[in-house]
Amino acid sequence: MLRGLYQATAAMAIAKAKQENISGNIANVETVGFKRQVLSEEVFSQAMLLAQVGPLANALGSSTARPAISEPRLDWGLGHVTASDSPFHLALGGGGFFAIMTADGLRYTRAGDFRLDAEGYLADAFGGRLLLNDGQPLRFTGGNFRVDTSGEVFQDDVSVGILQVVDFADRNALLKDRQGQFMATGLTPTAVLPEVKQFHLELSNVDLAKEIMEMLLVTRVFQSAQRIVATYDQLMERARDIGSAR
Repeated sequence: MLRGLYQATAAMAIAKAKQENISGNIANVETVGFKRQVLSEEVFSQAMLLAQVGPLANALGSSTARPAISEPRLDWGLGHVTASDSPFHLALGGGGFFAIMTADGLRYTRAGDFRLDAEGYLADAFGGRLLLNDGQPLRFTGGNFRVDTSGEVFQDDVSVGILQVVDFADRNALLKDRQGQFMATGLTPTAVLPEVKQFHLELSNVDLAKEIMEMLLVTRVFQSAQRIVATYDQLMERARDIGSAR
């Protein structure tokens, strides 16, 4: 009886975690460059067995099998690219990240909603400055501003450098900071041939309709597991009363 109770309780915990994750995705549906987070389930007994080596693997057995949440991962699929009326808005049509220098150090982002800061540098919403290949921040000096598809920047038809766009062999090893930008601690960036689209923005890759449907499903799972737990509670209460009567 207790095994079923544990499984139902675990299902409630998983549903709660999934609902919080979905809520985070929905909250960022309009965040430029946002990548949705995905949670997946795994069977607890299988996860434990895979985590063990040698003779300890046989000691665990399969008497307890309940679902567990694996580590969250990001969906790196491209978001919808939409037109913009700002020459400082840039989108990456393929892979890679813009390199920006922030007050906390080097960061990487897909969000291309740049604007001019007080000193004329192209900066993101948090003040991080967009970098060129030589490691210097890009500064607007006036006149016609143009970025071609290869990332080369022109001001009044004079080339001032190429945007620093890099990628990583294992994107899942990137760490997200509090602004939603990525840190590459211990990772080696690789320069890539970018596909830059000026006057465009890459929006989040969150499908709102899909997330809402998933939330409804998760809510029903939670409610069902809750009813199962309530039923077990009633059965255990009756069993205790029967035992007391004897």
